[in-house]
Amino acid sequence: MRLGPGVRGSLGPALGLAAAVLLSVLPLVAQAAERVALVIGNSEYHDPDAKLMNPGNDAVGMEAALKRLDFKVVLGTDLTRSGFYDKLKEFDEASRGADVTLFFYAGHGLQVQGKNWLAPVDAKLESSLDLEQGAVPLDTVMGHMRGTKKLVFLDACRNNPLARGLAREMGLTRSEASKRGLARAKGVQGTLVVYATQPDNVASDGDGDNSPFTEALLAHIHLPVNVFAMISDVAQSVSKATNGEQKPTIQSLPSGLGRFSLASAEPIPTPGGTETAGGGKVVITPPPTGAAARAYEAAERVGTVDAYRIVIEDYPGTTYARLAQSWIDKHEVKPPVLSPEEVEKKLGLSPEQKRLVQMGLASAGHDPGGVDGMLGGKTR
Repeated sequence: MRLGPGVRGSLGPALGLAAAVLLSVLPLVAQAAERVALVIGNSEYHDPDAKLMNPGNDAVGMEAALKRLDFKVVLGTDLTRSGFYDKLKEFDEASRGADVTLFFYAGHGLQVQGKNWLAPVDAKLESSLDLEQGAVPLDTVMGHMRGTKKLVFLDACRNNPLARGLAREMGLTRSEASKRGLARAKGVQGTLVVYATQPDNVASDGDGDNSPFTEALLAHIHLPVNVFAMISDVAQSVSKATNGEQKPTIQSLPSGLGRFSLASAEPIPTPGGTETAGGGKVVITPPPTGAAARAYEAAERVGTVDAYRIVIEDYPGTTYARLAQSWIDKHEVKPPVLSPEEVEKKLGLSPEQKRLVQMGLASAGHDPGGVDGMLGGKTR
């Protein structure tokens, strides 16, 4: 159907307005965060016996690390229960449309009858009613995690003095009351949950600026390897730092994370470099990304020495080249180094063939010690 000139003219302003509205909305859509994290660290508990040294530092360190990995971070430290829910609401709104959502918590946590609770700084847990009104269920937080990739890091397995009278008031059995740390979370389908230590065990707060778990996580989170390899390295570091007493564990293995790395799509800046003994400064090159990353992932899929050699040849001096060389060193089958006598034995030459070898050496200007079919020192 053709529109008359008058109709077309009347539609002009309307179409212009619609275009203007569309153009104003598109930037907002384009800027929607694909990676969103909720990071909480509670140290300054109102109960003097419950104060902790490091969760606040842990949270601030994680915020900085995740921002370098292109996350929009909702940070909360020393939160009351109402403050905790305010941050959860902010996280919920920010993560709509996100591809990756991540939750990191450092502070007191506890399990009661198989259910995990996170303790705000104003928590006073002496009865079941206190628990319901004063603590935050981990299930509630996880229920607000969106995205196709969901990761939870819980540095909340510390010994908790907040629940001294809770077990007695709730009539728990001795075995239930004696359980420490956190229980395995329920309903975690599609979510990767990482505990600072094994379930029912207690994690260390640490003597330095960070807990052993967070310190190891900060050291490895930026590496361009899949998330499971990264967590495995974290677990080894924590176990070593705690003399085997603390062993981080994983719950749930959601599909789609096998090739997933938390490493940023952009180079990760390393502020300041490192000081050397002579006073000079060494600039730390951030992990490369882009074409080198794709080449390394392709080599992983192929899984041969030649595939990893291509990464080394095409991207020399990069982190991916070093990772490729490390893979080759670990998997390449190298021939044994044989002595001349062993080589001679393996060749199985007849006396006539040995004489031919000596004749060839002599014709090339070497002294084989005679052409007698006996392979002595000079021939060898």
